[in-house]
Amino acid sequence: MRFQRVLSSSPSHGGGVATLRTRMVPDTRNLQSEVEALCATARWCYARGWVPATSGNFSVRSGVHILITPTGLDKGALTPEDLLEINPEGVAVAGRGRPSAETGLHTVIYRARSGAHAILHAHSIWNTLLSGRFASKGHVPLEGYELLKGLSGVTTHTHQ
Repeated sequence: MRFQRVLSSSPSHGGGVATLRTRMVPDTRNLQSEVEALCATARWCYARGWVPATSGNFSVRSGVHILITPTGLDKGALTPEDLLEINPEGVAVAGRGRPSAETGLHTVIYRARSGAHAILHAHSIWNTLLSGRFASKGHVPLEGYELLKGLSGVTTHTHQ
């Protein structure tokens, strides 16, 4: 499956990076507009340092079609033509390149959550460093931060 670029004058936000202007949920939009939104979101995340170099991966699903970023791709210049189409088992069926090693994560989420239509998996330098530092614990402990009260069921910053 190949896609043509149909939103050549998409809105920009700072530095000419297009921002997400469409919702990533099924409605009257077609797969092409969802792909355009995914690419714009990937470029937006790249511009903020959330997916440096070739890290992270993004996908969008519409029906049986899953389009995903291939391994080794710079998300700062992502276009619809860069995406791979994969089947529900994660095998590439169209496009160039190889699926990411984390393609299985996307397919598991899509199988488990029928309402999921897009996955944005970022690898910022900071969360990569924290993950490595606390890998033996299996989680990154957060305590004493006011922002914890923004989580469901948490009413105090002393929550552990």
